[in-house]
Amino acid sequence: MARETGAPLATGALRRVKATPRLEGFSRRARAEALRDVIAPRRGWARRIEGARVVMIDDVLTTGATLNACAAALHAMGARRVDALVFARVVPPEDHDFE
Repeated sequence: MARETGAPLATGALRRVKATPRLEGFSRRARAEALRDVIAPRRGWARRIEGARVVMIDDVLTTGATLNACAAALHAMGARRVDALVFARVVPPEDHDFE
């Protein structure tokens, strides 16, 4: 997408600072707790992110915990706005209209 739009690509702006368990089956609250203080900015990227509009791209949105953690880290770096594009969303069973 960066190539098509001409926007800069910043795949290295964030880093995982500690391992997390596999989050499959975790509740929304448990996922958020597992990701607390896990995502941090990489040294040297704040200058590039500060004041920028950032678009994160993810393959699957489950509860949003990972995207929220990344967005919080980007805002801490001074991002003016953080948006997310996802290719698929996991719909919780309680949201299904069919049985």
